[in-house]
Order: sequence, then structure tokens, then C-alpha cells
Amino acid sequence: MKMTGRLNVEIEVENNMCKCASCPFRIVLPDPDPDDWFNDDDEKIVCRVTGKEIASALRPYETDGITVPVKRCPLLNEMNKE
Repeated sequence: MKMTGRLNVEIEVENNMCKCASCPFRIVLPDPDPDDWFNDDDEKIVCRVTGKEIASALRPYETDGITVPVKRCPLLNEMNKE
């Protein structure tokens, strides 16, 4: 199922979990751990609309599998407020 909101964006939702990889407003940024050289390629997912961090300290191969509960999706919550 896909949910559509005020910004005309469709986000895949399955079992009340949003699939962040389907959102055009997600951005993947570097999130290195300054105290651990081994994890200097960690990444984080941020919502471009709200600027809220969705997930952090992710390995590069984990970013496409991130899901969040519909209630925690900053974009859907912003769309439902107005």
C-alpha cells in the first residue's frame, strides 16, 4: 500500500511501517564515529522536509532496509497535521 499526502508524495507502507527507501525526501548523509576509525563510513538517514534524523550509525548496506512506524515518519506526520 502507498500513502499519499499534502506534498503529493507516495510512500510505501506495509504493516504500518514506512519504507524509507521509497521516500523521495530521504537523504543519506555521512555519520562517522569520531572515536572509532573502523566505523568512519557510517551513514544516517535524514528527512529533507523536516530535517529530522530517521536513523543513525548505519552501515552503508543497511540504509535501503530502514523502516519506521507510520507514527514516527516525520513526513507523513507533517502531511497529516495540515
